[in-house]
Amino acid sequence: MNFREELYKLLKLQKFDIELDDLTKKRLTLEEELKGYEILLKEKIERRNELQKIINEKNEIQKQKEEELRKEQEAVRKWEARLKDIKKHREYQALHLEIQEAKRANEKLQEEIIELIGEIDGFKTQISQVEKEISEIEEKIAKTKNTSQGELSNIMNKYASLKKEREEFARTIDRIVLGKYQLIRTRKGNVCIVEAKDGVCLGCYVSLPPQLYNEVLKMKEVIICPRCQRILYYKDEDME
Repeated sequence: MNFREELYKLLKLQKFDIELDDLTKKRLTLEEELKGYEILLKEKIERRNELQKIINEKNEIQKQKEEELRKEQEAVRKWEARLKDIKKHREYQALHLEIQEAKRANEKLQEEIIELIGEIDGFKTQISQVEKEISEIEEKIAKTKNTSQGELSNIMNKYASLKKEREEFARTIDRIVLGKYQLIRTRKGNVCIVEAKDGVCLGCYVSLPPQLYNEVLKMKEVIICPRCQRILYYKDEDME
């Protein structure tokens, strides 16, 4: 096995992997943007529904109070009509006091109804604002889908093509060397083979032991940086 050639292949394989990772990041960015809008839309719709529920409840309370007020006002009118026919002073005074108390209670009911109407109007204003925000978000979602659909399709097509090319190329690499590369990649991400120059690992910028650096220069076996645990290679003229 020509190990120098295997290192060259690993470098090319790493370029494949870096490009594939970049495509994945682009796809995720586009998808996350759309997902973010959809989550926000869901939250706004839930808020609108909550507000509508509150309005419905307050409308029901308002109806009940208005019905109660109507009945009490009708009772007051009957009492006032009856008052005209009462001859006894004590009975007159008692009913008169009852009428006054009923009127005060009715005034309080009217105030409560007016307050409820104000609260309902406030919640309706909030709903109008939320519905405006919902429309804006829906427009953004439609626009994002329209603009990103083609881009996503291109990314996925390019990814599939590149992935296939990468897999075909990987089959040309020695299995043991490839296995070490794959293991380091799972631990270190897309940069798992780095240059060693002037006795220094350019992955973590730590000075290498002289004997180890000499082994890197020979490029006859897989040499791992003792600090960052990446595969080391020496960039000679053939790699320019």
